[in-house]
Amino acid sequence: MPLEIKTKIHAFRKENSDAKKIPSELLSEAFRWRLSQNDCQNRGYVLDGYPLCYKTALEVFVVTPPQKEKPKPVAEGEEAEAEAPKDEDEELSPEDLKKKYGPRF
Repeated sequence: MPLEIKTKIHAFRKENSDAKKIPSELLSEAFRWRLSQNDCQNRGYVLDGYPLCYKTALEVFVVTPPQKEKPKPVAEGEEAEAEAPKDEDEELSPEDLKKKYGPRF
């Protein structure tokens, strides 16, 4: 996991060499990884100064599913698609959904 985060941050820095700040999504992912480590979980680490707002706190502590596109309304005279795409999450039980999208510590 740390290699993936480092790779993402290096790729961001390479693409945006003039950027002064790392996006909060990348920082939140790095914090989430660090907090999942054994020493942080067993020694009572405290976050001081981060997250600064509710939005970034949600990014760190709540993993949300990706947003799905809403289906476009069908105009009069046009035929609807044969079958709407299936949502794979509809078939999962609530416990499986918690495992899939819950915080990973």
